[in-house]
Amino acid sequence: MNSLSKKMLCVLIFIMSVCVLFSMSFERGKKGAIFDVIGDNIFDTVQVSTEVLERFLGVYNSDEYPLSITVFLDEGQLMAQANRQDAFPLTAVDERNFIYEPEGIQMGFEPEENKMIFQQGTYRFEFRRANELTVRRRLSDVVSVAEAIAVDPLERFAGKYTSTDFHLVINIFVENGQLMGQAAGQEAFPLAHVFDNVFDFEAASIRVDFRADDEMVFIQFGRRFLYRRVN
Repeated sequence: MNSLSKKMLCVLIFIMSVCVLFSMSFERGKKGAIFDVIGDNIFDTVQVSTEVLERFLGVYNSDEYPLSITVFLDEGQLMAQANRQDAFPLTAVDERNFIYEPEGIQMGFEPEENKMIFQQGTYRFEFRRANELTVRRRLSDVVSVAEAIAVDPLERFAGKYTSTDFHLVINIFVENGQLMGQAAGQEAFPLAHVFDNVFDFEAASIRVDFRADDEMVFIQFGRRFLYRRVN
């Protein structure tokens, strides 16, 4: 076989390969396989077990992005919700990577490192999980404090908290059955229970996460400060 024949054969094989791939994609489309296109990427969605999904749950924060993102399960569906925004469903493209096609959002989880990569268009941000608590209800659900914390009274969070990273002293107290927060010299604000030991004051995009050893993480607009109770 001469050189020209070899080149023609290679071209013919390439064209046949392209035709086969196109035909396979077309057939899968006719059979109902879902393909989502984000930018230049084409994703084939998959099913992921609840056991795997639970590894990704928690509150994620980034020094590069102003909002916290909470990842939670709603009737087996993995959901994400940024502060004061609507929750949206995440569709798996494999066991660690998920998309929300209408907004061109991609989220990849690395649970071993408590890390999540958030990408939208050309923007890419690295998030860190603030805790490993499991979110098992919608953030918009009305959950009474008595129901959520039946055996642990709100008084266990009360006290004066100080931080070496932030100059404000924050007092946490209970008033008429409502957990309240108050920074020195400012008005008190109500803290609404979200899940476990996490509370929000949505009007100011504030989230507080009470932890062991008298620690509290104060989060506002994506910035996180570690506080310790002093009394």
